[in-house]
Amino acid sequence: MSKSAKTIAIILARGNSERLPGKNIKLLNGKPMIQYTIEAGLACKEIDSVVVSTDSEEIQKISVELGAKAPFLRPKNLASASATSYDALIHAVDAIERIENKVFQTVILLQPTSPFTTSKMLDDAITIFNNESVDNLISVCKTNKKVQWFGRIEENHFHNLNLEVDQKIKQFIPSGNFYIYNRKALKTPKNLKSPYAYEVDLLSAVDIDEDIDFKFAEFLMQNI
Repeated sequence: MSKSAKTIAIILARGNSERLPGKNIKLLNGKPMIQYTIEAGLACKEIDSVVVSTDSEEIQKISVELGAKAPFLRPKNLASASATSYDALIHAVDAIERIENKVFQTVILLQPTSPFTTSKMLDDAITIFNNESVDNLISVCKTNKKVQWFGRIEENHFHNLNLEVDQKIKQFIPSGNFYIYNRKALKTPKNLKSPYAYEVDLLSAVDIDEDIDFKFAEFLMQNI
């Protein structure tokens, strides 16, 4: 590699989805869902390149039309329901670095299923990531689903898991909007522990996995 670049954003967008078929390009309030994430990445001052990794030629074509890069198709073995996001991310970063003959310092994983991610949110998070000199950062949000309530069903009966958690402690979950990594640290995932947390509000954290999520997101866009 002959050149060094700073920050690359990778959007992982499989062509198939078991719970909501074609969700990544399903029209959400008149736009392909992936468009919201692409636009946020392109508008972010701190991101130098936005790349879509997909196994779908249709998603590839739409992504390029929207201004993202999509110079390769993801191998089928990295686009199955059992494939990990980490493996797909590593493949995408290696592929784009090889194609562009560059080495990126920072890698951001963006979700096309988080349409309320904004460029300001990304700029703020990347600035914090750089200032804190951490290896990884993730977006998180508060949860109103208390872990103390979690349970399982056996023979149609609910059994509480009896998890011991201090109820005074605020509880958070990963929101899924973005994951930021130091490129070198990304190569050794076992060392990526206790990531720095960037809190987003519950609206920004809306993540679309199923039809009800899609309808909820569309309702929010049309009424807020």
